[in-house]
Amino acid sequence: MKITKKLLLVLLLYTAAQGLLLALGLMGNPDPAALEKALAFFSPEEISRGEASFFRGIIPATLLRLTIVWLLFAAIKADLHDRLFPRIARFTGSPFLQGLICLMVIALTLVLITLPFAAVSDYYRKLHFGLLRSGFGLWLYRHLLSSLTSYGSAALLMAVALSLIRRGRLYALTVPSLVLVFSLAGVWLYPRIITPLLYKTEPVRDVALLRDINALLAKAGTEVQRIRVINESRYSSLANAYFTGFGAAREIHLYDTLLKNHNREEILLVVAHELCHYREEHVMIGLLLSAAAASFILLLMSLAAQGLFGRSLRELARENRLPVMILLLLFFLFLGKPASNGVSRCMERRCDRYTLALTGNRAAFVRLQIRLTRSNLSTILPHPAYTWFYATHPPVLKRIALAEKEH
Repeated sequence: MKITKKLLLVLLLYTAAQGLLLALGLMGNPDPAALEKALAFFSPEEISRGEASFFRGIIPATLLRLTIVWLLFAAIKADLHDRLFPRIARFTGSPFLQGLICLMVIALTLVLITLPFAAVSDYYRKLHFGLLRSGFGLWLYRHLLSSLTSYGSAALLMAVALSLIRRGRLYALTVPSLVLVFSLAGVWLYPRIITPLLYKTEPVRDVALLRDINALLAKAGTEVQRIRVINESRYSSLANAYFTGFGAAREIHLYDTLLKNHNREEILLVVAHELCHYREEHVMIGLLLSAAAASFILLLMSLAAQGLFGRSLRELARENRLPVMILLLLFFLFLGKPASNGVSRCMERRCDRYTLALTGNRAAFVRLQIRLTRSNLSTILPHPAYTWFYATHPPVLKRIALAEKEH
């Protein structure tokens, strides 16, 4: 396929944007007032260690994103499609199966490309800062399982989506519906199939803690189907919790590191926060918004395909021009980051407010944010622009300020 100057310009702009965001991430928050506020809760050493850990994560992540995009560009320039598809066509004449096979090859390639970057940004970073408790073999198993699951499911989703795009003009409606169905299935299946392969989980066994949790649920007027404890301490010292599922399949998962290293007040604050996600069906809202965004992204991809390659999106799908379509998809997912992450931060702020209102324990809330930031080596002074673009949660100083404001 012919490479246009417009495509090269878009790639250069994407690279420049990634470089700018990386520079902002490395710069951190330049506001002296923010540093003064941070020093009221953290020592200079804690701020420095959080920054160092953050840097070791964002540099490989940025390089990985650029590597993938430029490799796709190289595949387009080398006409990889024209070389690969005749060989696949020998095995099957089905466009769907041809696309699926090619996408699975791309998925496996991405798993291999991602591995060294993940080893640096995750394994060696955590090992360097004393956060890791497992050896490389166990880390590798868990990373490969997660990567194969993510890329494999994405390949299957894209193969079905391409089939829908080939077949009719209503793909702007059918593909988002497909995204929603796949997402719902993934949210339901992941804790039942993948999580048990990654973690040992069990019910809350601390009777006193369970009694306090039930009292908190009664105060909120909410019933939770399942609260599970995840054995994270086998792998790392990171403390966390998360909410998953929708409808009757909703669950709250607590890391055992959280239960072991935090007091009762702090644990109940975490439960209250996840309870807000539970009550307000934030997972379902996120999935519905993602499906709606998929329709908008398809429109943008169609316009970009015509402008950059002189072909419609249906023509690209019928020809199984997969590197082109993946490249376009990555561009618009990147541009959509501020919107999707802004929604996530909004949900987190709502749940912080809910937690403070339900428990009334502002002092413990502040202590919890400080302790989690220290134990997880989170960055304390991120650049506001970097936060706006990439952060899924408000920075710790914003969360502390919220507690002080709500007082």
